[in-house]
Amino acid sequence: MSFRYTLILLAVAAVAIAAFGLAQRAAPPQSSAPPVTPTPALVSLAPASVTEMDVKIANGKEAVFSKTDSTWKLTNPPDTGELDQAKIDNLASTLATLHGTRTVAQPGADLSQYGLNNPRVTVTLTAGSQKSTIMVGDPSVDGQTYYATTQGGAVDLVSAGLVATMNALVQNPPHVTPTPSVAATAAPSASSSSSA
Repeated sequence: MSFRYTLILLAVAAVAIAAFGLAQRAAPPQSSAPPVTPTPALVSLAPASVTEMDVKIANGKEAVFSKTDSTWKLTNPPDTGELDQAKIDNLASTLATLHGTRTVAQPGADLSQYGLNNPRVTVTLTAGSQKSTIMVGDPSVDGQTYYATTQGGAVDLVSAGLVATMNALVQNPPHVTPTPSVAATAAPSASSSSSA
């Protein structure tokens, strides 16, 4: 009698294991990570409509770039050098549609705890009659991002690389690097050779 009972238990266990295996194979994979929600835009301007970019850094230096007929010029301080148009256009486009990597505080938060009461970098973009000002404060704990906000906006994290690029606009505006030309050198003539 116990042999029969053991066989029945083994058969029930085998069926249960097979059913569990089939159920696991048919079930969709479950992700333990929550879905990523994109952060709202800090700035929402049409990139092509940006005609001025005023960048101020904490040491008091400032650079104002103005765009006329698709050409950027450094108007403050005045500079007649040829600017790298692609670099300035790319930065203006990035800033005109700036998204943070993560929102850390909602509008109305105490900005001093993020270093935003005395920003390291302030960029004001002008697009027609619209103006948008981005303020960058302290670096985050990991140093890979900085706290940033706009007037009355949330505090978001932005990449340290972007902040370095903003700083560089003031410290070292991007000028076109001239392509070196190869100067033609004359081959020595037989008459100019000294004889021994």
